[in-house]
Amino acid sequence: MGKSAFDGFTNYTTMRVYNEIFTGLRFGYIYGEFTAQDCKHYAEDFIAETATTESFIAHSLALAYLSKVNWEEIAQKLEGKY
Repeated sequence: MGKSAFDGFTNYTTMRVYNEIFTGLRFGYIYGEFTAQDCKHYAEDFIAETATTESFIAHSLALAYLSKVNWEEIAQKLEGKY
């Protein structure tokens, strides 16, 4: 599948993380310039803050899911948006 199948992203995981965590967020406005690494840290922090002690397995799976994200694409999309 090409980028068109995933709203311009190279894979489903990147599209899903962008849509669930970054859509509507004024990330650039809040933090100024940011990198792919900044986006990754933000998503990891988001998961850590929303996880509960009862959901350790879900937390671990969510972090593993992030390993497939193309963070550079998310950073570029956010830069172009704001």
